[in-house]
Amino acid sequence: MTIDSASGAAHAALGDALQANGSIEAAIESYETALSLTPEHIDARIALLAIYFRQGNDPAAQPHIAYLSTEAKNEPRAVYFAGLAAARQGDTPVENQALTRSAALIDAIPRELLFGNPQLLMTGALSNFGLGNFTISASYLERYLVISSEDPGALRLYAANLLAMGKYAQAKQLLLKLNKSSPGDANVRSMLGTAYAATGNHVEAARLLSELDGVDTGQHANSAQYAIARSEERRVGKE
Repeated sequence: MTIDSASGAAHAALGDALQANGSIEAAIESYETALSLTPEHIDARIALLAIYFRQGNDPAAQPHIAYLSTEAKNEPRAVYFAGLAAARQGDTPVENQALTRSAALIDAIPRELLFGNPQLLMTGALSNFGLGNFTISASYLERYLVISSEDPGALRLYAANLLAMGKYAQAKQLLLKLNKSSPGDANVRSMLGTAYAATGNHVEAARLLSELDGVDTGQHANSAQYAIARSEERRVGKE
C-alpha cells in the first residue's frame, strides 16, 4: 500500500486498516507516525489509546491522555479514557467525575448524529454503565448493535446491563450464545452462572462457577470487558 509519507491523515488511515487486519504493532507505528506529523489528529490518538489500554500499557497511554485533557476537553471519547485511566490507578472520584462528564457530553449530541456513530454510542454505553445507569447504557448498546450486531464486547456489556436490570431470562439466552462462541471467556461464564442462579438453576450455576479457575481470564480484551469487571468490583465493595 502506497501512502503519502508526509500526510498524517494517510498514516492514520493506514493504522486503521492495519488494526482491522490484526497487525496491531504495525498499526501502533502508523498511528504514532500520524501523530508526529499531525498532533491534532484526534481520531488517531483515540485509536492508539484504545490499543494501549487493551494491552495494559498504561505508561504509553499517559502522554496521550495528557494531550487530550488540554487539547480536546470536550471530546467525549477522550474524557471517557481519562476516566478509564483514573480507574486503573484506583482513583474512583476522578473516574466518576470523568464518566459523568463523558455521559453528559454524549447526551448533548443530536440524535441524528449520535445514532450513526458507533464509537460515540459505545462511549455513551460504557460511561453510563460505569455510573450505574444501566437502562441508558442498554439503550445506547441497542443502537450500537444495529450497526455492529456481532461485536462480542458490546454483547457482553449488554448482557451485564440485562443482569443489572434484573432481566435474567433475557440475559441467560444471550449469554448461552456468547458462551458457545467463546467458551474460554471468564466474564461470560461468570455472568451466565449468575443468570442461572437468578432463574433458579443453582446446580448449573454451581457447575459453571466451579469451572472458572480453569478459564483463561488473560488481559482485558477491550473496554467493554473492563467495564464489566469494574462494575463487579464496585458491587462486591458495597456488600
